[in-house]
Amino acid sequence: MPTMTPLIVIPARMGSVRLPHKPLALIQGIPMILQVWRQACKAQLGPVVVACDHEDIAHIIQAEGGNVVLTEGQHPTGSDRAFEAAQRWDPEGYHDIVFNLQGDLPVFPSQVLAKLIPPFARKETDLVTLMQPAKGFEDSVGSVQVLVDPFPESYGFICRNFTRKKENAVYQHVGIYAFRRASLARFAALPQTEHERAESLEQLRALDHNMSVVSVLLEGEETFMSVDTAQDLEAVCHYFERLS
Repeated sequence: MPTMTPLIVIPARMGSVRLPHKPLALIQGIPMILQVWRQACKAQLGPVVVACDHEDIAHIIQAEGGNVVLTEGQHPTGSDRAFEAAQRWDPEGYHDIVFNLQGDLPVFPSQVLAKLIPPFARKETDLVTLMQPAKGFEDSVGSVQVLVDPFPESYGFICRNFTRKKENAVYQHVGIYAFRRASLARFAALPQTEHERAESLEQLRALDHNMSVVSVLLEGEETFMSVDTAQDLEAVCHYFERLS
């Protein structure tokens, strides 16, 4: 397998409708964006850059010695913001794999990030993501089902669709992405599709434009917790309290 040079980008924006100023929400007294950044750094895969639209976010990361790119305020998705940050941080294109690690995912095992790299040994792969068996999918608000070819290849499962519908769920999507650099450039240049807008799932743009999306199945009991609402934030705070 050729040597990969990953860049981890964490998109973060202030303008969340359901939870305003979400990146600054405190979890055990620590801003959420800082929790995500610290966990990403533990992966030790490459530089970690926070792509944000507000100086208050930038100051928090810079105070910890982290890397920040202040991006434009408006981007249709986190992957579009990640592309702008990658271009500005690494204009010479040294990093050939770009992660989009969402800034509202304060609970994830850092070691899973490395699992997204091996599928890029397949030259057709444009985008890699993660999935878990869909236990409890029906009861999980906001969960996304992954529809894949039934038989995995050595590098993972080929994705055919992502949907928020709850029927016959087998695999549940984990919203972490890694793009081949050239594929991310292509993705960001493409228009959003009606399918993407209808489901509010950015990865559908890649599928709708015939990009090759691979999903790696996590078979352990890894815990992932994202924050979309005040109730989610409360659940994450309780999770950290139990750990302390």
